[in-house]
Amino acid sequence: MTDQLRSLLEQAVPDDAPTLDPVTVAAAARQNQRRLRAVAAAGVVAVIVAGGATAALTTRGGDELTADDPAPSPYDAPACPATLPELSDARTSVDSLEGLASVRMCPDLAPGPMGGVALPDSQRKALLAGMDALVDDVSDFSDRVEETDAFDPARCATIDVLNTRQSLQLTYADGHTELVPTAACSPITVAGHEIDGQFLGEAYLAALDHQRSSADYVFHGTVPLTCDLQTTPTPARPGRDVLVAAVSCGPKGSAVALDNGAVATLAEAWGDPQPEPPYDENCNLRTDLPYLVAATDRGDVVVIRQQQCDVLMPLLAWGAVGGEEGIALPTTLEALGLG
Repeated sequence: MTDQLRSLLEQAVPDDAPTLDPVTVAAAARQNQRRLRAVAAAGVVAVIVAGGATAALTTRGGDELTADDPAPSPYDAPACPATLPELSDARTSVDSLEGLASVRMCPDLAPGPMGGVALPDSQRKALLAGMDALVDDVSDFSDRVEETDAFDPARCATIDVLNTRQSLQLTYADGHTELVPTAACSPITVAGHEIDGQFLGEAYLAALDHQRSSADYVFHGTVPLTCDLQTTPTPARPGRDVLVAAVSCGPKGSAVALDNGAVATLAEAWGDPQPEPPYDENCNLRTDLPYLVAATDRGDVVVIRQQQCDVLMPLLAWGAVGGEEGIALPTTLEALGLG
């Protein structure tokens, strides 16, 4: 598969092309209106013509879209507000999820006392534009919220909590929106059911994960890849979502775009995830090694680090999408020319 990936990448970005800006490095497989998708079950690579049309999703209830129906796009849901409220000012209840049309995650990107990074406005907008929203079967989200355990104050008394302004934006069919925080140990009442804000966010990620597995769509833009970027919650899955671009970040934090061969090698490894190996107590992990910031064809931005000697692992929200165990990618920094 590596040779096929490398060939496609070289067609998309020839050797004599201008140097790519790592801040807004485009997915190479999207160049010239082409899309690279890995079909893991068949072990082959498929190229999908992106064109100008939005990706088609099935309508709620399983009815097929007709030629006269606009295809709902997970990237066209109402945008997040430029500024998220402080936790002390955020709403803590939602009367009902009836009539819900879309749900999207609004990450905490603004600098402030609770974290965030000062991204230039253009990069912030590009990062948010690449985040897909739940637009297909929103009742799946409602069902997951209803099934979530009730808020447990005793649990919160035993853990340290990192506060965040991260929120879910709920958009209803009548056009009005409601913004609710997803901070851990923040009680949120949804239709009379009080749950933890963290688990509200996890219910959303699980529903979005299900949407990605049942609907074929990709992001038709570019996302910023920088070393000072705060990653956003995502249900990205190696082996399903396709890695299309990456930069390496050295000790000084400067982003350097991986060449086509290294991206092809990393993309092949991403498409063939392996269980995390047992911890090697004899491994002396070097702290001077670079890490990777990568983009997927869904618009995700993910961090990949060497967690053990020669073990590359993506940092993912596995607890939200079906499993606590980590995975490893079957390649090394040395194989990428970075060791």
